[in-house]
Amino acid sequence: MQWPGTGAHPGARSSTIRLTITRTFDSRLTITLRPDPAGGTLLTLIHEQLGELAAAMPQVAENVGPGWEATLGKLAGVLAREA
Repeated sequence: MQWPGTGAHPGARSSTIRLTITRTFDSRLTITLRPDPAGGTLLTLIHEQLGELAAAMPQVAENVGPGWEATLGKLAGVLAREA
């Protein structure tokens, strides 16, 4: 993991995940950041237009939501340690 302007983040663990897909599936990913009235920032992520992926590889498409949940959960953990 690289942090802008700082090189590798102290204590960061590195892992590599390689996924090869020979066909491209277009989708739309919208990320919205807005202030949280209680403090901090609220992140909303919407990943849509996954129809072609679902038709070709339903098992992959079914894991898009859980994959984002896991990724954002890890991000929240990193940010909590940084606070």
